[in-house]
Formats: sequence, C-alpha cells, structure tokens
Amino acid sequence: MTRRKSGFTLIEMMIVVVILSILAGILLPKVRDFRSRAISAKAIGAMSVVRTAAYQYNEATSSWPASGARGVIPAGFGPYLPAGFTFRQTPDFDLMWRRQNIVVGGRTTTQQMVLIYPGTAILCARIASQLGGSRNPDLVIACSGRTTTVTLYVDR
Repeated sequence: MTRRKSGFTLIEMMIVVVILSILAGILLPKVRDFRSRAISAKAIGAMSVVRTAAYQYNEATSSWPASGARGVIPAGFGPYLPAGFTFRQTPDFDLMWRRQNIVVGGRTTTQQMVLIYPGTAILCARIASQLGGSRNPDLVIACSGRTTTVTLYVDR
C-alpha cells in the first residue's frame, strides 16, 4: 500500500486560482465605482460647506469673499470654514471661490460661485448629476476638455 503525500494537486490549485480570478474580476469594478461615489459625495459636501460659509461671511460683513486661486482659501474667509478645512483635496479635487462681474441689460451684477476641479471627467459627470445636472439652474458643467469643472452659483 502506497501512502498519499499530504498537499494539493496541480488541478486543485488551478481551480482555486480560476475561482479567485473570477471573484477579482467581479469585485474590482465595484470597488472603483464605490470609490468614485465616495469622492463625489465628499466633493458635494465640500461645496456645501463653502456655500454655507460664504452665506455666513456675507451675513457678518455685508459683502462676499474676494476671489481666490484654485486650491487656496480666499483671505478673510478661513474663520467661517470648519477647522482644518482646505480647498485642496488632492488627488481627488480642488475647490475655488470666484466673484464674477457680468453685464445683463446694461446693468453690471456680481455673482458668487464655488468651482470644483475634479480629477477626471467621469467624476465631474457624477458630481454634476448628483447636484441635479441640467435641471439645476445654479449649475454650470464642463466635464470635457483640458479642465473639467463644476460651477455652483451661490447667490443667483
């Protein structure tokens, strides 16, 4: 009588590898999707924080914050934001506060807006759709080209 050695056969090992490959193929796209959803939720939350802080700034000073550079909190705006909040959320996205003068019917008005620069066009589209997409009149979407942006007007 021959005694069988303990261990796995080549066939058993190949079956395990095939099963693990199938599971990984199912799981990896889901993980990417969940990560994208988490980043877009974080971005929308950050835009909401900036918008609320801008209203608080306006109530306290009777003016709006000055424009800032991408990823930089405008001067005087910091005390109205939560402790540790930053406009640079690398590598996921950057925020920007902008004041823009526009002329409508010969009259100049100033509009305040929060811009977000997501890392990818896919993330840009997800953020825009979660904010209401084309149904939201306060939203301007540019999810293609060199710079992807989602602009949310604060005082329209």
